[in-house]
Amino acid sequence: MIISWAYRFVFIKTIKTAGSSIEVALSQQCEDSAVVTPLYPPEPAHRPRNFASLGLEPHTAAATIRTRIGSQSWERLTKITVERNPWDRMVSWYGWQRHLAGLDCDFRDFIGRCAERGRWPYLFPASAELYTIDGAVCLDRVIRFENLAVDAARVFSGFGFDIGVLPHAKIGHRPAGRDYRAFYDEAAADCVARRYAREIELFDYAF
Repeated sequence: MIISWAYRFVFIKTIKTAGSSIEVALSQQCEDSAVVTPLYPPEPAHRPRNFASLGLEPHTAAATIRTRIGSQSWERLTKITVERNPWDRMVSWYGWQRHLAGLDCDFRDFIGRCAERGRWPYLFPASAELYTIDGAVCLDRVIRFENLAVDAARVFSGFGFDIGVLPHAKIGHRPAGRDYRAFYDEAAADCVARRYAREIELFDYAF
C-alpha cells in the first residue's frame, strides 16, 4: 500500500494482482515522505517507509486507511487499485500457498478447503473488501491485471511517473503450463464464482 502526499494518490493493494511489482516501482519514484508499506518477503529494490506511525500494513482496507489519515486527507487522494479475474487469481494464490506452506493437496481440494472458512487457514484472499467502504466502491482508477503494463503506464503517467518495465516480484510459484481453466471442475469454478460474485459483477469477469 502506498500513499503519496505529493502526487495525491493512494494505491490500495489487492492480493495476487502484481501489487508488489507496482509497489517496487512506485517506492523508487515517490517522495521521501510517502507512506510505503513493507513487502513480505522483502524485495531489494523496494523502499518501505513512514508506515509504522499510522499502523498501516500492505493490504490495509480503504476504510482503515481513511480512518488512519483522516477524512479530509482521504478525500484529496486519487484511489487506485489492481483487479484480476478471480478464477485466475486463485490459481496463483494456490501456487503462493504451496510455496509458503508446502501444501500437499491438489488445486480442487484446495478450493474446497478454502471454502471451509472456520477450519482451514488458506482462505480466499480479500478483494472488493479492500476497496469498498460501507459496501460502496471508492476507486477512481482501476488497473486490470489482464492489461497490466498498459494500464499501469496509463494510470501513473497521469502523475508524471514513467513506470517503465515492471519488476517481477513474488513470481515463479504459480503452477506452469496450463490455462487457469484447466485447473477447475464445475464445483470448484462455482465455488470461486460465489466467493467473488461482487468482483465478477463489477468488472464483468467470466470463467
